[in-house]
Amino acid sequence: MTSAKDFFKRLFSFEGRSSQRDYFVAQICQTFLFIPFFLSDLANDPYRKILLGVVLIFIIFGQLTVTVRRFHDTGKSAWYVPLMFIPPISLFCLYYLWILPGDAEANKYGAPA
Repeated sequence: MTSAKDFFKRLFSFEGRSSQRDYFVAQICQTFLFIPFFLSDLANDPYRKILLGVVLIFIIFGQLTVTVRRFHDTGKSAWYVPLMFIPPISLFCLYYLWILPGDAEANKYGAPA
């Protein structure tokens, strides 16, 4: 539960580091936030589509910030994030962020998460 609270507290922050657990919990939270809005979009209500668009913006931005912090946790720059938009490479990056543990000691991005 701490990881979910941490995700929402640091939603707009690119600073610092996020652990494997924080990254995984952020993805789960974003999935559960998106599912109800996706299912409600089936009703074809224009107001729900606007709300869905706003929620999607927050989900995408939240995913971007937690991905940057996760790369920071492994000692990598945020310049690796554009690789996530290349389909074959994105799977490798995703597994990399899920599996590789972060640096055990402080790195140039801060103390361990």
